[in-house]
Amino acid sequence: MTPVRPLAGLVVAELDSSLALAFCGKYLAGLGADVTVCGPRLTEYDEVVRDYVDDGKHLSTEPRPARTLGDYDVVLTSDVPSGLPDHVVTVVVTDQGRTGPHSAWAGGDFLAQARSGLMSLVGVADRAPLAIGGHQIAYSAGLAAFTGTMVALHQRDKDGRGQVVETSLLEVAAYIEWKGRMYHQAGNVLTRGDRSGPIVTECSDGPFGFYYRPTDWPAILQVFGRERLDDPRFADHRQRVCHTRELAEVISELSAGLSRDELYHRLQAVGVPAGPIYTPTDLLRSEQYRERGFLVPMDAAGPETIQPALPVTFNGARSAAPQRVVTTGGEHR
Repeated sequence: MTPVRPLAGLVVAELDSSLALAFCGKYLAGLGADVTVCGPRLTEYDEVVRDYVDDGKHLSTEPRPARTLGDYDVVLTSDVPSGLPDHVVTVVVTDQGRTGPHSAWAGGDFLAQARSGLMSLVGVADRAPLAIGGHQIAYSAGLAAFTGTMVALHQRDKDGRGQVVETSLLEVAAYIEWKGRMYHQAGNVLTRGDRSGPIVTECSDGPFGFYYRPTDWPAILQVFGRERLDDPRFADHRQRVCHTRELAEVISELSAGLSRDELYHRLQAVGVPAGPIYTPTDLLRSEQYRERGFLVPMDAAGPETIQPALPVTFNGARSAAPQRVVTTGGEHR
């Protein structure tokens, strides 16, 4: 199916070295927008990260755009430039917000996880809290910025006026971790290392995870048999939660002789939400992803390098970014 570019004709300037802004720009470029990166390219990250978030963009070696900012539809930045025309949508992403007592303080992905309460819920109860790997808050902030951008463009279609769209890593992390504070206000304080929840077991060829619901227990017995699971410790859901560690040990022993694919198909056949814990290499081999056209070449690194496409389709078609162009002494036109 022919790729689509629903944002073709939209002109975007990406002014600051911010992973969140770069991810927002990647999403815009992936939908066909003409995105130009000016100035430094995320020097604190390695080339793999830079190539990924800059794929489909125009890279300028100049510190500022050759065009005036008023020639753009959208400006991605860490602060609001002065003198912009009314039609420009300005998208601002900062660590902790442009106002407030901590607005000028240093931050980042790790600090956002720490100060939002998210990290306090990740890990084992008797050990230090853990951070989520990678740069998940920055990417989430980029998606929040993208959402705000599209809303502002929709409003501009109605009245011709741009808006200042703002988000921060700290607010995005706190928004994602809504559950802890809502349960706290309801009188049920969530703690790190709660014994209920998913079970990770070991198959003959690697780890496997599933989250069974109370109504799934008869199906679990059907797959694994009653001999080891017909135990007072597992008699009802409350007992199984209290003995999650022991239950996981028994299921690991029962899974040890099965491959991940064998267990996956058996549990899925009876409706239990379960599946192999994939490595990134496993993902690249996934028949499901390839069948849906989700894995595509990355222009910046060459056709042999594969990346995930945008996770949306339009009438079944994937969108496609323009080819990346690097220019010296001015920007691509």
